[in-house]
Amino acid sequence: MSAAPPATTPAALARAVKRRVWPASWPLRLRSAPGLEDVVAAEVRRAADRAAADLDVAALRQGDGLHVTSGSVAFTAPFDLTYALLAEVRTADVLSVRVGEHAAATTAMAYDHLARIPWAWWLPARGPVRCAVRSRRSHLRDAAGLERTLRRAVRGAGVAAEVPRDDRGAGGAEDVPTVRLELHRDRAAVWVDVAHGLHRRGAGKRSTATTLRETTAAALAHLAGAADADLIIDPFCGSGTLLQEASAIATQRPVAAGRPVALRTAPVWNEGRLRHALRRFEVAPAAPALVGRDVDAAAADVAAAALGEGADVAVGDARTLDFAALAAAHGARRPLLLANPPYGRRAAARGGAPDAVLGAVLDALAQAGAAGPAWRWGLLYPRPAVWAERPGVGEEAVRRIRIRGLSVALATGRTNG
Repeated sequence: MSAAPPATTPAALARAVKRRVWPASWPLRLRSAPGLEDVVAAEVRRAADRAAADLDVAALRQGDGLHVTSGSVAFTAPFDLTYALLAEVRTADVLSVRVGEHAAATTAMAYDHLARIPWAWWLPARGPVRCAVRSRRSHLRDAAGLERTLRRAVRGAGVAAEVPRDDRGAGGAEDVPTVRLELHRDRAAVWVDVAHGLHRRGAGKRSTATTLRETTAAALAHLAGAADADLIIDPFCGSGTLLQEASAIATQRPVAAGRPVALRTAPVWNEGRLRHALRRFEVAPAAPALVGRDVDAAAADVAAAALGEGADVAVGDARTLDFAALAAAHGARRPLLLANPPYGRRAAARGGAPDAVLGAVLDALAQAGAAGPAWRWGLLYPRPAVWAERPGVGEEAVRRIRIRGLSVALATGRTNG
């Protein structure tokens, strides 16, 4: 977008944003863990479907215009779609809008273009702002110098962008806006995070030492078919994150209400438009039955508190679960097992070799699938050999992702019932 004359009063800023930002289309980008891009892209299409009555997003609904690279899904859409994305997308960590793109072969050239960006639209008038600079194959490589140039341009637009006192880098405190200056072959793209830390679902969540990241849990639940399940069981439930995400997907529950939004105090943000996006979720499907077990009593207590009274959460050994009886008790026709089984030394210390424990659970699941309705399943585990040749398990797809630096298989399948 071209620069506009600076607006100097709140009323003038509001008019400029209403005229120049809200009705226009902007380059948007969602960043995720590498390997989950197609899941994020599917969520973008769902958000576009939900917003179609209000916005012109026909291309996105068909999947056109989505540019997918490692860990990133980019597209152009009306700015109003950001509210629908925050409500719908569960598997991305950062949502950004590109506010400028220009040549930047010299510092003077970079500053000249950065100074033309209407920063007063995108950032609060005062307060901390983080800057993240990355340069690849460009003449300008001094990240510290580029950050100074960026901050000088922002302040020149009348925005008092302070350096955060505890600057842990981009992606620190979720309520601090972040500006990303990315140079490649002497061209600069300037992004502002609408929101980061999107794995967080709200304040007050309790966790355990093995709590799974919410975005990863949501990806597994999506791929395993949680949206169609009437019974969901996690035999290694930990703090209950997998069951929480799966239940939210099955009931089409939005996530924006408790999410951190970095631009909440910026002129560009409109809380009423977010409330409008959330109202599109008012009709919800019936909730599936939820069952969780864990050998760790403290973890089971956290899960029970998180999932509420309607969930069946208890201390128990995964190897003792009777899947057929649970399906019958709940009248389930589309049961689903979701699990992030423990592995490594911690798992061995809690009772049994990890592969043997998971193998016993899968054998019991295969038997239940042979005697009753077929079970869908989704697993996060480092060694696919545990199920790859196991009779009756029915692996369908496997992809590799990284969790805490460890390569883990995200696998889905269906018992041969």
